[in-house]
Amino acid sequence: MFRFYYLLPALWMTVVFLNPADAQIVIEGQVFDARTGAPLAWATVEEVPGKGGTVTDERGRFKLATEADSLLFRYLGYESMQVPVLINRSLTIGLEPGPIVYHPIAIEIGRISSAYQEPAALTVLQPADLLREEGIQIRKALNRVPGLYMHSGALNTNRITIRGIGSRSPFATAKIRAYLDEIPLTSGVGETTLEDIELGLLSEVDVWKGPSPSAYGAGLGGFVHLKTYRPEALPDSYAETRLTLGSYGLRHWVGQTHYRSEDQRVGLSLQFHQLHSDGYRENNEYDRQGMAVLAKLAPSEKTQSTILVNYLQLKAYIPSSLGLSDFLERPQAAAANWAAIEGYEDYDKLLAGWSIKQELAPKWHFFGSLFTSYRAAYEPRPFNILAENSFALGSRFGMAFSQRRKSQERLQVRLGAEFFAERYAWQTYEILSGELGPPLSDQVEQRRYRNLFSEADIGLAPGWRLQLGLNWNHTRYELEDRFTPDSLDIGGDYAFDPVFSPRVNLQYRRDRTDRMWAVFLTAAHGFSPPTLEETLTPSGAINPDIQPERGWNLEIGWRGKTWQKRFSYDLTLFRMQVDDLLVARRTAEDQFVGINAGSTLHQGLESSLGYYVEWGDAAKGRPFFLSWFARYAFSDFTFLEFVDDDQDFSGNELTGTPRHTLRAGMDLAYRWTSVDRVYLTVGYSFVDAMPIDDANTVYSEAYQTTDLKLGVEQRLGRFSLHFFAGINNLFDERYASMLQINASAFGNSEPRYYYPGLPRNYFTGLRLKWQKSR
Repeated sequence: MFRFYYLLPALWMTVVFLNPADAQIVIEGQVFDARTGAPLAWATVEEVPGKGGTVTDERGRFKLATEADSLLFRYLGYESMQVPVLINRSLTIGLEPGPIVYHPIAIEIGRISSAYQEPAALTVLQPADLLREEGIQIRKALNRVPGLYMHSGALNTNRITIRGIGSRSPFATAKIRAYLDEIPLTSGVGETTLEDIELGLLSEVDVWKGPSPSAYGAGLGGFVHLKTYRPEALPDSYAETRLTLGSYGLRHWVGQTHYRSEDQRVGLSLQFHQLHSDGYRENNEYDRQGMAVLAKLAPSEKTQSTILVNYLQLKAYIPSSLGLSDFLERPQAAAANWAAIEGYEDYDKLLAGWSIKQELAPKWHFFGSLFTSYRAAYEPRPFNILAENSFALGSRFGMAFSQRRKSQERLQVRLGAEFFAERYAWQTYEILSGELGPPLSDQVEQRRYRNLFSEADIGLAPGWRLQLGLNWNHTRYELEDRFTPDSLDIGGDYAFDPVFSPRVNLQYRRDRTDRMWAVFLTAAHGFSPPTLEETLTPSGAINPDIQPERGWNLEIGWRGKTWQKRFSYDLTLFRMQVDDLLVARRTAEDQFVGINAGSTLHQGLESSLGYYVEWGDAAKGRPFFLSWFARYAFSDFTFLEFVDDDQDFSGNELTGTPRHTLRAGMDLAYRWTSVDRVYLTVGYSFVDAMPIDDANTVYSEAYQTTDLKLGVEQRLGRFSLHFFAGINNLFDERYASMLQINASAFGNSEPRYYYPGLPRNYFTGLRLKWQKSR
C-alpha cells in the first residue's frame, strides 16, 4: 500500500515565501469571519506601535493613514491578529472564532442561510468545536449537539441518530443526509459515512435537526453539511504539520499546505493524513491514509469556482459486538467468530466534485456542480466474503434571485434540481479458512433519484421572516442477477411513488446592540427510502411492498443572546410522527428483511446555554478568558403502532435512543500576548439508559464520562507552535459506546448487544505552522 508521507518534502516545497515589505502611508482592507466569510462590522484596528487606529464599517472595510510597523485587529469573541504593514497591498483579515462567537449574518449565493439566525433547529460547529479533544474523530463534536447521538463501536463502525431517526440501522448511519460542500456523502439507498473525512479539511459543520432543507433532499432525520473554506475566506499561504500520539498505539499525522495568490483570486490546499491504532480490543487494528486537493478560484468578482478531490485507503479489522458476559468480564475481547477468521474490511474510496457560482445580473445568480464517487471494498466475514464496487455520478444546478427592497427587508428565491445515479455491484463467496472460496451470489443494483426543489426567504416586515420550501423526489432501483449456477433470476426493478415534501418556517426577531432574541415556528415533511437490506428479501430479490418512511415535524423555538451578547440560550420543542416505519428484521447472521411495521411518535425538548467572559489586563493583551456551555435533550420516543408477527410492541419506547442526555464543558485560557496563550478544556457527558430490544426487556446502563485537555500556543515570528495533552474518560467509566439493536442469539450464545467503549486513555500532540503573513 502506498505511503503518502513519502511526499512530505514535496508538501513543504509548495510554500511561497514572503517578500520584504516597506512602510505604507495609507492602508485599506476588510475584516471578516475566517470560517463563514461574513464581514465583521465595527472591528477595531490598532497601530503597533502607536495609539492611533480606526474601526471597520458595516461591510467590514477600513482605511487608515499610518506610519506604524504593524496593525492589530480585534473583535469580541474572536482571536486577535497582528499583521505587518506592506507596500501596495490591501489587507484581507480573517479572524478565527474564539470559544463563543456571535455569528453575523452570512448569506450564501448557493443556499439561503444565516448561521445563528436561521429560523430552524440548526447547530453550527466551528473548527474549535471539531478539534476540542484530540481532533481525530467527529463523534464527540457531533454528540455535543442536543438531540443527536452518535454510536461508535470502532473507528470504522458508527451510527448517527437525530431525534431517534436512524436508531434501528444495523451497522451504519441511515435516514440522515450529508454533503461535503455540494458532494453527497449519502449513497443511493440513504446510507451516510462521515468518519472518512479528515477534520482538518473542514471550516464548518452545520447540523439540521428534523427534515432536511428542501434543497438537500428533505431527509427524514436531518442533514449534516460539512464545509470547506469559502473563496472569500481563504487564509494566507501557510504550511502545517500535526502529530498526535495516544493510548493503544494511536498515531495520527496530518500535513497540509495552502497557497493564496496575491490578488486573492486563486487558493490551493493540499493535505495528506495517516491514522493508525492498534485498538483496545482484539482484532481491532486500524489503518487509514488519504490525501485531499482543494482549489478555490475566483477569476472575476462575478465568478467563484471550487474543485475538490478526496481519496483514501483503509484497512480495519472488526472485533464486532459482545454478549453481556464478555462485555462485563472481557471487554477487550473480540467476538469469537470474527477473531477466528481475523475479519476485516479493506477499501479504496474517491470523492470528487466541481462547483460554480456565477452572477448573471445584479439580482440573478446561477449555481451548479458535478460530482462523482467510487468505492472498491473487500470484507472477509465469518459467514462469507463480501466484495463490493460502487460508482456514483450526479449534478446539482439552479438559479437564485436576491433583492433587498426599500423597506430593507430581503427577498430570496432559489429553484434547482439534483440528479444522482449509482451502480452498486456486490458478490459473496464462501470463506475457507479465511480465504476466498466458490461464489455464492453476484448482483448489480442501479440506484437513481431525482430531486427538484424550490426555496423562498421573504422579509415580511421589520423583524418578521418567512421561509417556504418544496422538494419533489423520485427514487428508482433496478436489480440484475448475474449469478447463473442456481438457474434462478431474482432480478427486477422498482420505483417508489414520487414524494412531495413541503417546508414552512416563520420567525420574529429583535436585535439590539447588547442583546437579541428570536422565536420561530417550523412545519416540515420528510421521508427516507429503504436501505439495501430493507429493499431485498432474504433470497436477494427486490421486495415490491416496501415503501419509504414519511413524517411531519412541528417545532417551536426560542433563542437569543443577552448581557452584552455574552450569554446565549436556545430552547426547542418538537413533535414528529413517522408512518410506514421501516424495520430491518434479522433472519440470519448476515441477512435482514425490511418491513413497514407501523408508526412512531418523536417528541421532546432540546436546550443549550453558553456564557463567555474575560477579565484581567485586557489593555495589554493579557486577559483571562472563560467560557462554559451546557446542552440537554429530553427524548420521548415511542411506538404508536408496531405489530411484528404475533408480537405487539405498541406503546413501547423506541430502541437505541437515550431518554436524557447532558453535555457540558468549560474552557479557561490566559493570553500573555494577542496570539500566545495557555488553555484548559473540561468536557462532561451523561447518557441515560436506553432500550436495546423492541420488547423493552433489555436496557443498557446509563453512563457519564469526563475529558480533560491542556494546551499551549506560542507564536515565533512566522512560525507558531501548539502543544497539547489530554485524558479521555478520566474516571475510567465502563460503558457501551454502541449497541446492536435487536441482536439475535445463534445456537447457545448470548445476544451480542454491546460494543465496549474505551477505558481511560491518554493523548498528546504537537502542531507546527508556518504562515506567510504574521
